[in-house]
Amino acid sequence: AIVNTILALLTSTVTSFGLTQILQDGKIGTRAVQNATLAGGVTIGATASIVGPFGAGVLGIMAGALSTVAFAHSSMFKSVDSCGIHNLHGLPGLLGGLFSIVSPVFYNDTGLAPFEQMVALASTLMIALLSGACCGVAMKAIEQLHDDKDLCTAAASIGLNPTDLRIEPYSDAAWWTGEGEGPVIQL
Repeated sequence: AIVNTILALLTSTVTSFGLTQILQDGKIGTRAVQNATLAGGVTIGATASIVGPFGAGVLGIMAGALSTVAFAHSSMFKSVDSCGIHNLHGLPGLLGGLFSIVSPVFYNDTGLAPFEQMVALASTLMIALLSGACCGVAMKAIEQLHDDKDLCTAAASIGLNPTDLRIEPYSDAAWWTGEGEGPVIQL
């Protein structure tokens, strides 16, 4: 399982380096490579002890390609996914879950039951959607508190600056540099 995980990580990294150059006019995009590097490990998680080295490599290639292409073309999540979680954990995890459903077809005696894997994947998706929706509703409610005049008056009465009550979007720009920030390697 350890060797298969390392092979999946290696092939997802190599795939990401190759694809990012194709998708970004010969430039290596550091943020896409950062995210796709771990995508192979996420994808092979459920089936690392089942597949052989070739299967691990193929899963790593698929995960690296999926993550890199999604990162290059997903402008829909840029404002709410500042750390690339959708492309690093979401899509590769879904790919790994789907592979765990179909793997008994390719590998006999895996110990995996396709129906149970399908129920687990569906349950995971439902929990993720519900908890994400709850967090979104809570964030909207907190954001609306900033406009509440009574809250601002109460904050000022105890010595707080009312502008400190606002929610700021998370940014990891202080720790990472990516496209448009700093040097870009061009081949």
